[in-house]
Amino acid sequence: MRHAVWHKIFLALASGLAFLGVARAAELGAIVPNVAEVSYTYGGSSVTVLTNTASFQIEARRTDSTIEFLRYFPASSNQTVVINGADYSPDGSLAGPFAPIGPVSSPGGSGFAAGSPTPVVETDTYLPGEMILVRVTDLGQNGDPNQIETIVAVVTASPGDWSGGGGSGSGDDRITIRLYETGPDTGVFVAYLPSVSGGAFVNDSELS
Repeated sequence: MRHAVWHKIFLALASGLAFLGVARAAELGAIVPNVAEVSYTYGGSSVTVLTNTASFQIEARRTDSTIEFLRYFPASSNQTVVINGADYSPDGSLAGPFAPIGPVSSPGGSGFAAGSPTPVVETDTYLPGEMILVRVTDLGQNGDPNQIETIVAVVTASPGDWSGGGGSGSGDDRITIRLYETGPDTGVFVAYLPSVSGGAFVNDSELS
């Protein structure tokens, strides 16, 4: 029997970048200070006046997000994704710190090649033990065309097996994950996480 493992996903702005490019542009979230300078001559003397510092923050363009759940499907010939990494927040904080989820593998145990096209199909159900792939398309989060960037999302499975402190019970399971852009200047972000059956622990690296 197939087991639906997701209920809802929330998208949050990224707080960091994967530094895989060369040229650097202003990062999303960066604070940019500005000081105006006025120079003039008064009474034969040169005078320079500096204004107070005015700062602004680099924000993402407000664009629609498309969120999709995917399954590894070797027979797929018309849809692939590039997986550049996947992390989770052990305490559930959107700001991290983050830890790697670990090597991604297919249900049969064979690993996916990081950075290479992986065949997938869209789905909304998974078998326990299947790898869950999450894809978010949001061109506004593509802040630097020379970098592979990241965004943060919360994946919630309902119903899960969480009772408030781990182990069996009833409630939702949730994981805060960091998705990596499929390449510089794509605006498409992908991450993966394992699915399991049985007791769940909120904010671990597996979804029940």
